Amino acid sequence: MNTLNEDKNFKLAIYLIKTSYSTFKKCLKVGVSVDFYDFNKKIDTEGIVVVGKTKVNKPNWREFLQGALEKKLPDLNNSSNRAIVFFKISKRIFVIPFGYGKHLIKDEAIEREFGLRTTLNIINADKLISVDKANIGDMSIQTKTQTSKKGTPDVFNIDILRDLLKGITGEPENLAPEEIGNIVTGNEGLYVSPKTNIFKVPK
Repeated sequence: MNTLNEDKNFKLAIYLIKTSYSTFKKCLKVGVSVDFYDFNKKIDTEGIVVVGKTKVNKPNWREFLQGALEKKLPDLNNSSNRAIVFFKISKRIFVIPFGYGKHLIKDEAIEREFGLRTTLNIINADKLISVDKANIGDMSIQTKTQTSKKGTPDVFNIDILRDLLKGITGEPENLAPEEIGNIVTGNEGLYVSPKTNIFKVPK
């Protein structure tokens, strides 16, 4: 049974790359060891998959514990799987990391407010779930406020003069759940859970 085209609920973190980075390779950190995989013809959007070569390390706690044990511990290894998907849409580069894939991307290449701005534009302002904000007074204080049920901005005590909005979570408005999911979070990235498959993601 072919399940490649089957729609499944999948958590996606989507980041926008700054316009000064014109190619996919320029977005990658210097010195990372990766392999590149081209899409087949079923994907009609320009893009590429980048997979980081897996690092396998022995956990430092193994030797720490072994000295106190009669029986030898099995060989234990930590592996970090890393992959990212690049898509170029309307001349802008978007990137979706999987596993520890975000560590492959240059921090300075990411458009920092993309996720926050996008989320503010698509959520219902009366159905907020959590707000991350930083007070910009003499001493910067960052807080995360979460409610037990969806609420309006008043519930979160946002001071428009002193608070800098850093992240927000809410229910999307005028978008079907299968398009974007029931809950959307935005900060530097956009976090959605659509019912989708890889072929639909660029749309």
